[in-house]
This record gives sequence, structure tokens and C-alpha cells, in this order.
Amino acid sequence: MRSRLFILLCLFLCCFVTCKNTTKQVVIEKETAISEKEPEIIQNTLKTEPEVKIDSTVKNEAINIPEKKEQIVVIEKEISNKTAEVPVKQIVEDNPNVDSRLKFKLEEISTDELNSKIRGLFETIEEKIISEDFNGWYNSLSSNYRSFIENPDELLRMSKKSAYLKRKKIVLRSAKDYFDYIVIPSREGIALKYVNFQQIDEKNIKVNCMLDDNANFVYDFVYENDSWKLDKKECLRL
Repeated sequence: MRSRLFILLCLFLCCFVTCKNTTKQVVIEKETAISEKEPEIIQNTLKTEPEVKIDSTVKNEAINIPEKKEQIVVIEKEISNKTAEVPVKQIVEDNPNVDSRLKFKLEEISTDELNSKIRGLFETIEEKIISEDFNGWYNSLSSNYRSFIENPDELLRMSKKSAYLKRKKIVLRSAKDYFDYIVIPSREGIALKYVNFQQIDEKNIKVNCMLDDNANFVYDFVYENDSWKLDKKECLRL
């Protein structure tokens, strides 16, 4: 009886030990299999895990890096839509180059002083010639007279016609040449005297002159640009 109990006890112990070892072995094998597959599981987990986007502002604040901001400088420029103001009435000043004795209107002159004013026209022109004042003389000429003495064809014609110029071998090329070689020489040793005047109308006057008590000349004046101007007539001896 005791021997049977002993044998059963031994069998029980053997079974117990065997089962325990078997269970332990199974656990070890499972743990080994899991450890071998762990990298693959982790990798698959990372692949399937949804990507989380991090806001750039949050990221910068997390690492304390201030975000760089572009500075936009706005330059304000005032645009003026104003146009240049045009004066309603332009004030025309008297030409300072014109002798004051040439500036008068016939309707503003009394009969008593009219002869004196007309004589002043004659004297003004003569003074410019005697003093050889080309600018003063030129500014006392009408536009018609200026055009005449600035015309190359007319200057060439006068150069060929004048015995004096041909003898001197002078060819006129400008208004200054006309003044120097015709007007000024015409007064050398000769006195031109005022005689009287004839009023044609409000803007035209004839002044009668006498050259060396032998020949008569006429100065024609025309009212132009607010003053009296010497017009082109045969008032010079060529």
C-alpha cells in the first residue's frame, strides 16, 4: 500500500515538473517570437500612424525663434492735379529798348504839341545814326523794314547796285552790314534837316526832310507794337 502511494506521488511530481517545463518553454518561445517581430510591428505602426502637421508659428514659439517678418515701407507721394494757372490778363510791359520819344498816340496829343512830337520822331532816328547805335536804330524800325534789310536777295541786289559798295568791294550779308556800310556813310559830312510832316491817318505819318539844302527826303513812320517805327521808304541816298 505504501509502495503504491509512493509510486503515485512520484508520478504526480514527474507530471507536475513536466507540465511546468512545457508551459515555461511555450512562454519563452512566444516571447522570442514577439521580440523578433517587434521592429516590424513598430515600423508598421509608424507607417500607419497619421502624420501630424505642426503649425510654423507654434513650432517657432516652442524653440523660441522669432519669426522673420518682411517690413514693407510705404512711401506716400503727393500727386498734384493742379495745372499751371494761366493769368486771365497778361500785362505787356513797354519794351525798354524802344526810345520813349516814339511812344505816343496821335489821338492823345493836342494840336499845339503835335508838331513837336512828330519832330521828335525825326530827331530820334537821326541821333541813333549819328551815334552809330545799331541796336537803338534797329529797335526803331518797322517789321517791314527789318524784313527788307534781312533778306539775302535784297542785300545782294543793293550790293551790286551801289557804286560805293562795288568800289569798296563790300557785299552786304546782314542788317548790321546795311547799317554800317549804307546808313552811317550816308550821313558823313551831310546834315539832314526836319521840314514838316503830313498825317495820313492815325497810324501813318510822313516826315519831310531836306538833305544839304538840295534834295528832299521823306521819312515814313507807322504806328506798330505801341510805338512809332521808321518804315521802308527811299529815305537814304545810295
